[in-house]
Amino acid sequence: MTDLAIHGGRVVTMVDGTDEIIGCVIIRGGRIERVNPIEECQCEASGTDIIDATGKIVLPGFVDGHRHTWQTALRLSMVGVSMSVYGQNILMTAAPKFTAEDIHIGNLLGALTAIDSGVTTMVDWSHALNTPAHADAAVEALLSSGIRGQFAYGIPRTGTPDWSRNSSLAHPKDLKRIHDSLPSDSRVTVAMAARGIEMSNADVVNEDMRFARELGIRISMHVGAVDLGRMRAVEQLKNAGLLADDINFIHLNSTADDELDMIADAGAGACVGAKTEIIMDPGTAWPITGRLLRHGLKPALSVDTETGSSGSMFEEMRGAIMGVAAEADAPELSAAEVLELATSAGADAIGMGAVSGRLAPGLAGDVILVDANAVNLMPARNAADTVVLAGHAGNVDTVVIDGIVRKRNGVLVGQDLAALAERVAESAARLLP
Repeated sequence: MTDLAIHGGRVVTMVDGTDEIIGCVIIRGGRIERVNPIEECQCEASGTDIIDATGKIVLPGFVDGHRHTWQTALRLSMVGVSMSVYGQNILMTAAPKFTAEDIHIGNLLGALTAIDSGVTTMVDWSHALNTPAHADAAVEALLSSGIRGQFAYGIPRTGTPDWSRNSSLAHPKDLKRIHDSLPSDSRVTVAMAARGIEMSNADVVNEDMRFARELGIRISMHVGAVDLGRMRAVEQLKNAGLLADDINFIHLNSTADDELDMIADAGAGACVGAKTEIIMDPGTAWPITGRLLRHGLKPALSVDTETGSSGSMFEEMRGAIMGVAAEADAPELSAAEVLELATSAGADAIGMGAVSGRLAPGLAGDVILVDANAVNLMPARNAADTVVLAGHAGNVDTVVIDGIVRKRNGVLVGQDLAALAERVAESAARLLP
């Protein structure tokens, strides 16, 4: 593995706020060895790839806490529709038709889109795993893209509500096979995309969560979307002795304040898909970023699905700000605070704060360079304001994941996008003619 020295950039480590230094980031063996101010940089070494970061803002890669990557080939097919229309067309009609090849195509396209916009860590919430081959295809696509992925293994899609309406079906045990097949140092790890009490009965919830905890994996769960907060799922988990710090709760739109306190007290995480929540069912599924912050929860940000909007984390950061601005009694949300949600706090929320989300010795070599001299960003007076309020995927010059360069000089490395475009077009035409 080639060592890297990222030299001369405006480095924002996210270890302690968004303070900038002109310095260098040294990566050896895929891990950050040190971050030094420029006067202490010693970058010359045999076998080291020196990346000139002059004029660049150097950041930890963004963290996406929840993305239905398998849907990416159906990008923008559900613009402006409600949650129920999306569910009928994507989850009930298209999903049962997905082959393993379709899953691979969606996951590869989605992961590359994420990398292109500076996302280096992503929770792939995969809930159309109709056969074990579908799961294999999803993982292989994540691996071949180069992204750091938390593969959240979900349910099959049969076109019936058997798996998602008071279900008596236990979570697929094939999750253990995938978990056991990945080496301990893999960039792709396994989580459970759990249904919880809103989709399955209490006995199944207990069995599923016991299964995940026996494997020692993270549990990611949709809760309180639209009006489902009436079921008080968080309280039910607490009363059953199942609420713990290994859960990341997604959406929480209609979840009650006292339940948000329960989440915070348990040390569990939260995740907001602000842009999708604003666009889909506005007024009934409005993001609650502000409420979460008031209750001591710093949520991860989530692209959620590209069927109705883009896969850019830059747009998601701005969506978070717009969502808070429309929340009653919400605290102000600065660009610096949003950048924290997209990096360090996001990594903490999904249980990966000891791996990614910051530029610090011992953490993974996951780094992005944003071109501060781009026409839409110059003069880039403040790094956080510049990146959050004005940046886009085209400003991401370089992406490094695990010490490996995945995007250089604005171009994804080692990917045949022309061939992928043909596969995407064929898949999309068959799934949603």
